[in-house]
Amino acid sequence: MLIGEIHKMSTLVGWAKYVLLDIRTNKPTCDRFITYRGDTGEAWDRAARFVANDIEKNCIP
Repeated sequence: MLIGEIHKMSTLVGWAKYVLLDIRTNKPTCDRFITYRGDTGEAWDRAARFVANDIEKNCIP
């Protein structure tokens, strides 16, 4: 299960926190906090790709 939160601090800076839980054990397999820069579609896409790649490569056992 993926749980996340996004906070826009200003038009140029924001952060995202996400946790991936193993629903069999109810324990996190991944718990991340990232910051991103920009308020354009490209910036949001880049942040989303980063999160997706991180989850795929580092969070799924």
